[in-house]
This record gives sequence, C-alpha cells and structure tokens, in this order.
Amino acid sequence: MSELEGKVALVTGGGKGIGRAISLALGAMGAKVAVNYRSDKAAAEETAAALPGGTAHKADVGDPAQVEAMVKAIGRVDILVNNAGAVRDKLLIQMAPADWEELIRTDLMSAFATTRAAIMSGMMRARWGRIVNISSIVGLTGNAGQSNYAAAKAGLIGFTKSVAREYGSRNITCNAVAPGYVRTELTSGSLTDVMVQELVKATPIKREGTADDIAAMVAFLCSDRAAKKPGDVRISGGKLPPIALPTNCPGCGVGLDHEELRRHTYVCTLCGHHFRMGADAWIALIADRGTWNERYGDVRSHDLLNWKVPKPYQETLEQLRDEGLNEAVRTGTCSLGGREIWLATFDFRFVGGTLSIVAGERLARGMEQAAASGLPYLLVAASGGARMQEGVLALMQMAKVNAAVGRLDVAGVPFFSVLTDPTFGGTAASLALLGDINIAEPGAAIGFTGPRVIKQATYADLPPGFQSADFQLARGQVDMVVARPELRRLLAHLLEIYP
Repeated sequence: MSELEGKVALVTGGGKGIGRAISLALGAMGAKVAVNYRSDKAAAEETAAALPGGTAHKADVGDPAQVEAMVKAIGRVDILVNNAGAVRDKLLIQMAPADWEELIRTDLMSAFATTRAAIMSGMMRARWGRIVNISSIVGLTGNAGQSNYAAAKAGLIGFTKSVAREYGSRNITCNAVAPGYVRTELTSGSLTDVMVQELVKATPIKREGTADDIAAMVAFLCSDRAAKKPGDVRISGGKLPPIALPTNCPGCGVGLDHEELRRHTYVCTLCGHHFRMGADAWIALIADRGTWNERYGDVRSHDLLNWKVPKPYQETLEQLRDEGLNEAVRTGTCSLGGREIWLATFDFRFVGGTLSIVAGERLARGMEQAAASGLPYLLVAASGGARMQEGVLALMQMAKVNAAVGRLDVAGVPFFSVLTDPTFGGTAASLALLGDINIAEPGAAIGFTGPRVIKQATYADLPPGFQSADFQLARGQVDMVVARPELRRLLAHLLEIYP
C-alpha cells in the first residue's frame, strides 16, 4: 500500500513548475491530487491527466469564497500544499499600492483561505492533516526590489508557526519550505543575474534549487515519517543535572525557579534567555536515556610546556579534575530518537572550552570512527578557541580536526553542528562552522575574535550585533537559529532526512 493512499491532496498553483513537481510527487505516493489553477487550464489539466484520479479545479485562491466552493467540490482535503504565488518586483518608491495589495492577496491571503477551508473540510474530524506552505529564503533575508514578496513570504512563515501550534495536538502538522532561487516560468526574467547570484550566496547549498528538490521535501513533510517525530521525541533525553544559576534571570530580571528552569532545558520561560550548560547537561539533553557510551575519557591533558602564567597550568588541570571536569571536550556514542550517533560536546567550564591536544585528539578520533561506521556526527560547541597554555601544539589541533571533518564529507556522513554561547577562535574556524547544517542557539555569540581586537586591527566601524546568532543567520554563516527546547526534535527530524 502506498504511503498516502486514500488521502486527498490539494496543490494550489499545481499545474506548472514547482506545483507540478509537487503534484507528481504526491501522486507517486498514492494521494489523489486536486490540481488548482487560476488561468492556465491546459497546464493544470495536463498535470491532472498524468496522475491516477487527478482532477483540475479553477479558483482564485486569494478569494475565500472561491476557495470554499473549490474545497466543497473536492469533498475533503487531507493534504494542503500552498504553492500558488506571484511576483511584482519593483523598488519601493516605484511600487503602487495595487502592486503591494495584489501580491499580499495572492501569496498570503490565499494561505489563510485555503488552510481554513482545508482544516474545516475534514482534517479536524479525522484528526489527521498535512499542510505545507511554500515560502522563500527572501522571507528570511529580504531582497532589494522585492519588499512586497519578502513581506508576504515572511508572513507565511509566521502564519505557519501559528497554525502548527494551534492544531498540532490534533495531529495536523503545518510546515513551511523556504527555497532559495528556483528557475521556473514564474521567476525567469523577474530577477537580474546579479540578484540571482546574491540569492544563491545566501542559500546553504550554494546553487539554484530545482522543482524536484522542493517536491522531495514537501513529500517528506506530508509523510508519517516527518509527522511522528514531534510527538515521539522528548524535549530532553533524560533529567538534566543542576547547573550554577544566578538568583535572577539576566534577560528579564525575574526571580528563577531552578526546578522549572531545569524542566525547560535551562531556558527562561518568560524572556527566552538561554543559560550556559556544561557537557554533562548537554549529554543528558541529547542522548536517549541510558544510551550514552563515553569514549576516550582516559586521554588526559598534561603540562608539556611547563606553563606558569598567570598560574601553573598543571595546577589548573588538577583543580578542574577535582571539581569533576574531565576535559574541554567529551565524546562518545548514544542514540537520539532511537537513531545511533556520535556526539561530541564542549564544556566551557574547562579552561573556557579551549581546544587542546587532548580535545583535538578526542574530536578527531570520534570523527574518524563516525566516518568509518557511517554514524551521523553531532557537535555541540562552546569554546574560546585554541588553548593558550599549550601554545602551537594546541593550534596544530585545528588542522587535525579540520582534516577529520573532511573525512566525514568524503564518507558521506552527515555532520550537524550546534553553536552555543560563546563559539569563537580556532574552534569556530576549524570545525564548528563547517557542519552540513549549522544550528545556533538564540543569543549565541559567534565569531573568530572579539570586536575590540577586530576594530584595533581594521579601524573599521563594526555593525551592531555582528557576532550574534541572528546576524550570522541573515548572512548565511549559520543555517538555523533554534531555541533549546525545540533542538532535540529538530535533530531527530534531520536524522530522518539524512539516512
């Protein structure tokens, strides 16, 4: 039996380009596809004819009355893909109110009308539904000459998040796909080659997308493989250990309830401030309960250079070990949502999470084992860079771990990097920013060196917040900014996508 057999899918703008690819992908999974169109009847009917049980339906999806009539004619909608869209690219001062209103109507109002009608058509009663909204990377980054399009696509992402929260408990999922530039009949000629190149630079895969890329992601999001994870994967693998906390939250000033904060993965429930966690807490958060198997814990640091300033390095190491800290990096295997992975996590409490000979050795060995075994590799970074007390021997670890990252790539093993506050120096440069997907925590400071040193070296006026997670996201240095309570579920999704 096909995965979506017996389900009815409505794809708006489903006759051409991305919409056609999505219609064909859902049809191949067994869904009965209703192909919506506004003007190109021939294309919609051609796509519908290529699908078993496919039908073509004319409606202006920006008009709620026409949408309700179309959904009534279809009967019920189990899967909705809001793909219909338009572009009216002009500089803001050249844009007429009609250019703004018509695009918002087509790209955003349509999602409200179709989603409302689809949910009421039977999703609520069946307690099953899949909604996928086709947004755009422009909704995240903005783009000159596309203020109307950017506003609509950004609004669509916010709309998606709200619908997901409202109806997730009823097994109705709502997701957004935000492609980079995809060359279709709609987009060809709408942007100059220079504008296309800028959009491609902001896209993680650094190339133009294809309609089939988008269709594959939509098909996955409509499947039970995607839907099962949010309900099945806990916010943390086990109970987090206590951490050192202030009396009041530095973000909002409210007095802290330590037990409530621990249950919420040490994220303030009022303002979202993320408190720093050590390696033991990260292991408890990421690893399924009882699955952590630490490796290379017997490899320990020693004072090879007889370092004395500002205090003897060996004394520092011994004091930290007396406090129960092993090294700046802990690594081992565990499972996440039932999937076995290699996990390495930095601990900022150990000499600022600095990269040492032992930290580099643990990281390199783990990545080499992951490459050999085919297990996905997950890194949680919190580091000030290479360890001063080990001099050039610590700097050499950058080359070692960078080569190990290359071996993961050659082996085709996924490498996910989570950047927490702070991630700087050689750690950021040699591995933390080199993941297949780089995920930052909100409020994390990320960079190579501090703003004071950069300004002294370059004499440049630096933009405010240029080392913040959001600034890095807007410029493509990181791929996502994800709150800690949502991180584990996201990682489980990524492990599904990367088999």
